[in-house]
Amino acid sequence: RQVSAFERVRDLCSSLRSETKITARRKVGDELHTVLSDPRYQARLARETGHDVRKISSVWRLAISNAIIACQRTMDGKPKVTAQDVLLPWKLMTLADKDSSQFHRGIFADLVADSSGVDAAAGADGLVGGGSFGVGNGGGGGGGVITSLADQRSRTKLAPGDVQKLLQFCLLALGDDSVREVAEADLLGMLLSLCSRSDYVTHFHPDKDVEYILSEVETRLVGGGQGSGAGAGGGGRHPTGSWLRVVDNSSKVFANLIYQLTISLGIGMHMHLASCFELVIKWSRSASALRQSQAANERCMPFIYSAATNLLTTHSEQCVPLMKQHGRHLLALAKKSFPYSTGQTRDAIIDYFSAHILVCEVAGRMQGLLPGDLGDLGRASLSPSQIETLLTLIASEKQLEQDMFTESSTSGDNAASRKRKRHSAGSRYRKGVEWVPLSRRQRRHLELCARLLYCAQRYWTATAEVEAIGNPAKLLVFEEEVEDGGCCSTREGLASDSFDCPFVSHIASRLCADRFLPKARDLPAPTQPLA
Repeated sequence: RQVSAFERVRDLCSSLRSETKITARRKVGDELHTVLSDPRYQARLARETGHDVRKISSVWRLAISNAIIACQRTMDGKPKVTAQDVLLPWKLMTLADKDSSQFHRGIFADLVADSSGVDAAAGADGLVGGGSFGVGNGGGGGGGVITSLADQRSRTKLAPGDVQKLLQFCLLALGDDSVREVAEADLLGMLLSLCSRSDYVTHFHPDKDVEYILSEVETRLVGGGQGSGAGAGGGGRHPTGSWLRVVDNSSKVFANLIYQLTISLGIGMHMHLASCFELVIKWSRSASALRQSQAANERCMPFIYSAATNLLTTHSEQCVPLMKQHGRHLLALAKKSFPYSTGQTRDAIIDYFSAHILVCEVAGRMQGLLPGDLGDLGRASLSPSQIETLLTLIASEKQLEQDMFTESSTSGDNAASRKRKRHSAGSRYRKGVEWVPLSRRQRRHLELCARLLYCAQRYWTATAEVEAIGNPAKLLVFEEEVEDGGCCSTREGLASDSFDCPFVSHIASRLCADRFLPKARDLPAPTQPLA
């Protein structure tokens, strides 16, 4: 009699749980992973269970539960633990939800596949991500934030209890010194897999589990430097490459957890807001003082600023006192890093500047100012000088040229389509002009420039009103009637004091530059008057 697929999996799980020798346990674990990753066995399981989701889930529950028990026995034993001994539950988890990973995309989750120790079949396919800021230096090609639940339904084959077991096992392994020495980066990759899908995060305990995850992340991001142990016990030494993977995965875990809780699931972070903000501020201080390696700071920056942006936009009122106390560190680091930033880091800093303006506006509303006025955030306030500095930094010709007209900032069209000329009514005077849609980075950059210009113009108008209180007409655009040959014509006159306003200095002066004015050879020839 041919053994059914379910019986085969059940026998392997029983052997995995009952084996006492670690070598035999590894062999059975590899065989179980091979069987469950075979498409033919998966098809047979589906037929035998009648494609019943609950029965299929019970098979994966059986395999994952026994894999966790086997890994815990190996960790409790005397033999030295290897990465292979603790990664089997992660491999089975990615196999279970391999076909549904495309519907549950977290931010930056795909990048962990390059740094994980899991084989390509389990790691690359199980960690599919979109990126809220796009991937690579192109940035805008990926579009906006990708919703984790594309069809608003959970497609995972794991039950809530299975997710809890996997999370508890991962946190337990990260607290073991001997396990951290051989598989710390890989276990953080497993934790990233759990935090990058909303149908997993929804089963986390909103208080206890989130607090434990934040604690593990904090000890690695701000608890030690390059080459030092980052675990809770402080043991172990990391080579440079391994340490960078640890820091990289930790920052991704933090960004994905905050994104899933605040944006995807809409769960309030009020209880953890202070601790999350404290983590961000500690990291920004260490990054500004270069207490960690420059490479680690560059890897962490887009993810830390992404988490900070999500916290500021979803809990603006609660963040006002926190920003008043510590926000200057985030603002100073963003201003320092923006001129040299590219790719995801640049997009994250642009989004952070917009979130910072939002918190200032919320603070102004709480302080009784007019709608749109920027309130007081202490040393993190956007004063007129700060606004002018940001406007000069972000709206400079060099930065606009880098984001607006470089090859990497264009939309997702390929090179052949970009070279194709589109004939239009204006092609007679402007040869080769092609209209293409703006990428996300270009839109966000221009929106930030517009918000800063709006704030600067409001500051200038308020100051001018105070200085010219004796004659408010100087601030107005007025009409003067001039008699010309018996006929009355109108022309607009502008008060001389308004020539130094931000709009004129940043916009009108550039529009009137020689390189933007049409050349005489491009203008149409004047038509001859009819006889």
